[in-house]
Amino acid sequence: MELKHNLSPLMNTIKIGTMPELFTEKVMASLSQMEFHTVSYFGDAEQLLELLKEDRVDIILTSKKFVTPGIEYVRFMQESFVVVAPYETVVPDFTHLKDMECWLSEQRWISYGLELPIIRKYWKEFFKKGPLINPVHVIPSLPLILRAIEEGAGISLLPTYMLKNQKVKKPRWKFVFEHMTVHNDLLIGIKSKHKHVPVINEFIKCLCEQNKHKIKELTGIGATNEYAQLIIDSYERLTGKMLLGEKAMPGKEFDQLYHAGLVVLTHGREADPVLHFGNLAAQELWEMDWSTFIGTPSRWTTEPVEREERERFLSLAGDNGFIDNYTGIRISSTGRRFYVIEATVWNLIDEKGNNHGQAAAFRKYRYV
Repeated sequence: MELKHNLSPLMNTIKIGTMPELFTEKVMASLSQMEFHTVSYFGDAEQLLELLKEDRVDIILTSKKFVTPGIEYVRFMQESFVVVAPYETVVPDFTHLKDMECWLSEQRWISYGLELPIIRKYWKEFFKKGPLINPVHVIPSLPLILRAIEEGAGISLLPTYMLKNQKVKKPRWKFVFEHMTVHNDLLIGIKSKHKHVPVINEFIKCLCEQNKHKIKELTGIGATNEYAQLIIDSYERLTGKMLLGEKAMPGKEFDQLYHAGLVVLTHGREADPVLHFGNLAAQELWEMDWSTFIGTPSRWTTEPVEREERERFLSLAGDNGFIDNYTGIRISSTGRRFYVIEATVWNLIDEKGNNHGQAAAFRKYRYV
């Protein structure tokens, strides 16, 4: 009570429900930048939902969405999971997915819970079926799972945000099949009746701003202001219109394009063209993060039966410089199909006339 009486009247208090590891990695670093008092509660997804329903917290940060009357969710960020094993683990070189799956199935698995949601998602995405494994240990704490891996107790899937460089002389864990990552959305949940409360909205905005993708974390040909300017300028030269509806601020071209309200992606001129740029809207639609998106063959964004039509269309765009009002079916990394509606495809031509590939942009789409 004494603490309550001494709270600054100029600062608002927000009650947060979250998982301990998510608080450590994504909330704690933001606290010093916020003009809020906070009271935090820890638990798993089910416990956090109950705290929110009982009005014991104002918002929850959770990895699971429940269809509950009066509760709404907004996407906070995407987490990527990768297999992690004790450093001494000997991993054979595999040429077939079936052999890889057999090896993984024979390992000692550690899971967060008995339901194995992330492990099941991993198996479904890469092996197109469910896992035939029983965990040897169930530990409801991601940091403790990592500690158990370091002690040689088994392998597991862990989010990459908590797998920072090991600052030790002798590594104690390592990635296994690092190129095979599975993704999961982290969500912010609030009560519907509170979605217009200014202080809650301001806190959510601050939290998202502190954790949004930063340019310095992105790599590749497309991760520069110069490349973003090429996308913007070539669109304007060929179509006579402005891609973003206004001129990009000098030095902020990449940031503005990356967070734009329309989907923008590009590929290069390789023999089998790969993606060089995809903004957040594109990553969300194709269900890939930047590191997975960049370098993916662009033909993989389309189902095999649609690829001949896609190639014909891209060739036509190459001949004419650009094409408007394209509609076609695309497919996400998890197999989700959607119609692209009224897309523009254009050549990435710089001011000297050099061709750097092609770009596409659209605002409308619908799932099928």
